Amino acid sequence: FVVGSHFNVYAQNLDKIIQSSQLSKSDLGICVVSHGEVNFKHNPDKPMTPASLSKILTAIAVLKKLTPED
Repeated sequence: FVVGSHFNVYAQNLDKIIQSSQLSKSDLGICVVSHGEVNFKHNPDKPMTPASLSKILTAIAVLKKLTPED
């Protein structure tokens, strides 16, 4: 699910990563939000134990560093 056209490339890449991962697709939940707008989600409503804080902070740092041109 993608909202916001400039995130289409990111969404396609995330979909490819999810599909090629060795993780069970039902064990993975992702939600990308920018400026209050949900741009990508995978299993957003499935209850899960949150990832460790360091993983969350790493993901935030990566997302802040990347730009739509990357």
